[in-house]
Parts: sequence; structure tokens; C-alpha cells
Amino acid sequence: TQGHIVDDGNTNTRVTAGSTLALSAAQGGIGSIGQPIGVNASSLTLTTRGDLYLSSIADLGTLTLTSTHPDSSTHYGMAITAPSLKMAVTDSAAGHAVQTLTDSSSLSLTFTSDHDITLGSVDLTHTGTARFTSSAGVIKDDGDKATRVLANSTTLSGRAIGASGTDHLDVVTGTLAATASAGGVYVQVPMPTGSTNTS
Repeated sequence: TQGHIVDDGNTNTRVTAGSTLALSAAQGGIGSIGQPIGVNASSLTLTTRGDLYLSSIADLGTLTLTSTHPDSSTHYGMAITAPSLKMAVTDSAAGHAVQTLTDSSSLSLTFTSDHDITLGSVDLTHTGTARFTSSAGVIKDDGDKATRVLANSTTLSGRAIGASGTDHLDVVTGTLAATASAGGVYVQVPMPTGSTNTS
């Protein structure tokens, strides 16, 4: 849609999909802070140029999220809930800050933003998959060395990945792929990982 996707306001109704549920608001938002979209689906593909508020009664196996903005100063609200998912992501002029994103249901996560992405505590366990892409910005560390990205497989893509010194990203993963189109890749792996890591 070129507008907003809104909930009907009835907490007893929800959108149900047997496989993948795709919601796209290319010029608007999905749900609102007071009335998140209620769904029952294990696989979600969400595209928005606005707020994103959604609640699933089913655990998620796949979550693909794309958030775009009309300019660098615009920012939106975001909250997605599911039984095993805990997600705290803010959107500001500094970009998306993934403060906390944890899931214990072998989630395959793809998060794409046209702003910078700052990674804090991401824990998808040793069975999950994490993919973060900043199409027009960089992927940064939150500056807290107590936080890290944990997943079985991790893919990072942006103009730069981390920064030198203490601003590197901390990643615990079996497979790591990192691509920087206009800068360096600064990732520290504090624990042994697999042999298929590339940059």
C-alpha cells in the first residue's frame, strides 16, 4: 500500500497466515503504538516507511524487516512482540539503535535500514541467524563491551562495519560474513568460531 496499514482496534481479531505474512507500507506505517497489528504467523516480512507496531501470538521462525526514511532527520517508532522475542529498537536522527533483540526459537532475522545501525545486545542463541544491512549508512557498536551479537550465522553489510580501537563489534558466531562498501571491517570474535568467516 502507499498509505498506512492499521489495526481494526479489536483485540480478538488478527491476521493469520499459514506460511509467510507480508505487510508492506512503502509510504506509510504499520500499526500504531496504541493499536499494534495483531497477527498469527511464524514468518513475517515487514516493509515500512513509518511507524512499525505489531504483535504476534505465534513464535517467529523468520523475521524480515525493512525500514526506510524520506530524509536523514525523520525517525519512527518501532515495537514487535512475540512469545520468545524481546525487542527494543529505537529510531532517531542517529539511526536505528538495536538496544536489545533476543529470541530463543531459532529465529532467522534480517534487519535492513537506510540509516546507521547501532548494535547492542543481540542474542539469537547458537541456532539463530542474524543479518543486518545498512543500505546507506554504517553498522556501529554501542560502546558497551558487555554487549555482543550472538547467533549461529551472522551477516553484516554497510558502508563500514565497526570502527578501530574499542569501537569494534563483538560477535560470537559460527559463521561470519562482513562487507564494507566504503570503509573498514572491525569485528572482534571473543570466542572460537567456525572456519567459514569472510570479510
